[in-house]
Amino acid sequence: MTKERNHVVHDGNCARVCPICGSANSRMVRTIEGSYLGIDNDHTIIEHISICNDCGFIFAAPTLAEDEFNSYYNDTLPTFEAHESYSVPKRLKVLSDYIDDTKLIAEIGGNAQGEFKEALMSRCRKYYSFDVNQTANNNSDEEDIPVVDVLCCYFVMEHIVNINEFIDKWSEHLKDDGIFVVEVPDLNVYYRETNPLCLTEHVNHFTPESLSLLMLKHGYETVGFSRFDCSRTFGFVSVFRKTGARSENPAADRLKLAAVLDGFRLTDGLAAVDEQMLKLNEFAERVDSQMKQPGRKVLLWCANDMMREFLDAYEKRFGTFSGLIIDEDKRKADYYRSYKAHTSADAENAKMLEGITDIYIFSDIRLRVESVCRTIKERKLQKADICYISQRWDIIKTDTD
Repeated sequence: MTKERNHVVHDGNCARVCPICGSANSRMVRTIEGSYLGIDNDHTIIEHISICNDCGFIFAAPTLAEDEFNSYYNDTLPTFEAHESYSVPKRLKVLSDYIDDTKLIAEIGGNAQGEFKEALMSRCRKYYSFDVNQTANNNSDEEDIPVVDVLCCYFVMEHIVNINEFIDKWSEHLKDDGIFVVEVPDLNVYYRETNPLCLTEHVNHFTPESLSLLMLKHGYETVGFSRFDCSRTFGFVSVFRKTGARSENPAADRLKLAAVLDGFRLTDGLAAVDEQMLKLNEFAERVDSQMKQPGRKVLLWCANDMMREFLDAYEKRFGTFSGLIIDEDKRKADYYRSYKAHTSADAENAKMLEGITDIYIFSDIRLRVESVCRTIKERKLQKADICYISQRWDIIKTDTD
């Protein structure tokens, strides 16, 4: 007999002060509802998003009691598939400066085993994992976790109502001068990644500055920050060292942290540039390899600044580009004359388009040009491999439908 499912509505009425500055002076700006499937029940969580009037931190208030959240997580977390929805190499890259085979490491909120856990266990002396959901795989009892060298907490702190108690409790498991690695969703990217905002179980909405201020309250200095190396696209990773020196002047500390984080942001940007150049050179290798294969004819579409970047990279490594470059704008027929490129032709030249096997369109797929798609269809080029090249030199295979 099938067990009857219940629909549980969670609408919190627990008052909450600002976790950063402790102020009770906040204003509610929006109420959002979210629905979730559990093992036994269907759930609706109503989140009341508020802003602290004193320090500007954004958090849920009022909210659910922690034990009600725990009951909800115990019903829903087992439904999550135990596969990595994050970049394992990026997590390992951040940790590589802080772990070796002499170190003890504990992960808070690691509710499934997988490649990341296996990689950590092979890189440290001992790995521990704790999750409030007792059905989680590889779960250690909290009292069995000793004082460790490194704590990790990936996309957990946004869920914690009593966040200050949480940090103090786990700080007892971290040695003095130990490292605390934290990833959380980034409020700064909510405009393009709305999921962290719409997920109504999130009760804290962090920026790099607000997370650093929160950790400084508990005696941690910020020693690392990156969006580029975060394991998910909608978050950031911060690295903190336990110093024991707690913040006494939050206003002055905010200014100091802004300067520190700006330095990390520059490093982040330079890393993104390096990766972009690597992708550009890999793309140039791909195009050159295809042009050398018998029967392959490569077409590059759109005379723009990306094309100039490509030709610069290509000529440095392989000499003159001998493929075909075209553009809808006939005024650009000689746009690349200085590069000694084979030719530039307008999109109406049917003879030049004969035998095309590979088409690369230098434009974001979201900005796909209708006239480009129309010309491809009219010239019967749909059988060619068609890819869009994004501004970050990602290759997105597509079609013209």
